[in-house]
Amino acid sequence: RGEAIKKDNASDNIIEAQLLIDDKPVEKALLPTSFVKRRHELFWKYDLPEGRHKVKVIGDIKPWDYIYYSPTRH
Repeated sequence: RGEAIKKDNASDNIIEAQLLIDDKPVEKALLPTSFVKRRHELFWKYDLPEGRHKVKVIGDIKPWDYIYYSPTRH
């Protein structure tokens, strides 16, 4: 979860961001900076194999939380 960031005193616009998992592109998203239109769930990916993964987000965004679900406790 998070938000797209607009530059100081700039008008609202749309930020293009990309999600990579294990160095492979998973999703590109157009994220509005407007608080009325923005989406707080920036990216999601279900059904990843159990285990460690490298997650990278490219773009001018401010992440708040990273949430993961697992059938086992970690």
